[in-house]
Amino acid sequence: MPYYEPTVSGRFFADFGSDMEMIPALNEIIANSIDSWIEEGCEKSSQRPQLVIDIEVGKKHISITDNAEGMDESRIKELVSLAEREKEESPCADQLMGKFGAGMKAAAASIGSHYEVITKMKKKDVVHACVPLDKMRDDPEKNKPHYQKGFNKKHTKLEEEIDTHKLGKNSSGTTLYITNLKNEDINAASLLIPLGECWRFFIKGKHHKNIEEKFGKLIEINVIDVQQGKTKKVKDQELGQEGMGMIPFTDVKFSKEITYKDKDIDGNEIEKKTNVEGKIWVNFSGGQEEAGGITTYRRGQCIELREQKKKGQQRTVGQWWSNAKARIEGYVECNDFIVNNRKNGMDYTHEVNKAVGDYIKAFIPHTL
Repeated sequence: MPYYEPTVSGRFFADFGSDMEMIPALNEIIANSIDSWIEEGCEKSSQRPQLVIDIEVGKKHISITDNAEGMDESRIKELVSLAEREKEESPCADQLMGKFGAGMKAAAASIGSHYEVITKMKKKDVVHACVPLDKMRDDPEKNKPHYQKGFNKKHTKLEEEIDTHKLGKNSSGTTLYITNLKNEDINAASLLIPLGECWRFFIKGKHHKNIEEKFGKLIEINVIDVQQGKTKKVKDQELGQEGMGMIPFTDVKFSKEITYKDKDIDGNEIEKKTNVEGKIWVNFSGGQEEAGGITTYRRGQCIELREQKKKGQQRTVGQWWSNAKARIEGYVECNDFIVNNRKNGMDYTHEVNKAVGDYIKAFIPHTL
């Protein structure tokens, strides 16, 4: 049976992604599913099937299942190691959200200390990988990630094979199964609203923009509460934080090309341009922590919900925020945003992120 010997200690691998919260972690996993779906129909968007993502929340597990392209053995090896495959190699790289590998692994590791990937590509065998992060931390010499064709009975924590194994010859998809949860009190219903806000541009609603034109189909995300026996579809959300709805007619759209200084590979200063667009509005209430702020999106993926002023950082998208301005909320899209290595927020060492932050600060009114 193949196994992968990590190039770093088992403790480092086990702690990977330990500071990513639930919604950013799920967003990263969903983004990988969408990227796989985009690549599947890269040059034939009209023939691309609708992507359906099911998030199953059980008492002791979370699983995320899609009907995207699936992964072959080489990608599985990347997934159970610290290797990455640059998505810039893809023919549709300008539509994709990031890298295979680090983001999904960090996300899985942040949710639980044991994860498994069961995946199948069309006309290929199922591949099943098991990554026992908890055991790798305690005894890295004896415990390593394993992957094999077919059901990995020796290392799995699944009691039975899941639906991915029943896929027909011409079907494809992936299930990410996570157990040994770091938080066993996850309320499935609590995921619906933030996921609706995070993926508003891809799901059916008022904000899906040109996704159908660009990719041929919208996507569907479902949350399954195993204990309650209920399945609910993630829906687009009205603008304005829950319970603090937007005051009608206060929303203002913006769209602008901004210029910023950067450096080329030789360290020479160059001038670059990027497009920024979004919307700002005023909510009925605010004036306390967690209210207001700017939600950031990169290529349709939510980087951070309602970012506010960060301690010790002077040039962030939320740098304008204060209790006095907590009724102001908005979102900004920029395809050139750069996320940090942990995939849980923006990296403000990069000039493009600083430039967008400066633009948003100038756009926000000083008083209400």
